[in-house]
Amino acid sequence: MSFYIDNNLVYTFSPEIKNEKTWPFDKPFYIILNLAIGGNFGGPEVDDSIFPQEFIIDYVKVSGLN
Repeated sequence: MSFYIDNNLVYTFSPEIKNEKTWPFDKPFYIILNLAIGGNFGGPEVDDSIFPQEFIIDYVKVSGLN
């Protein structure tokens, strides 16, 4: 499994042994795209003057699935 950002390979996951512990991808799963605003897990408030903003995702491609 290869992970790309802007067509640049950033990580490859390829365990030698693919079983339920090392390769859970033979079961249904979901992709969640999340945008977190602020920091420190409940810390300082976010200045609302920065809004509105956009969270734009051109596409998400999942390939090689059976």
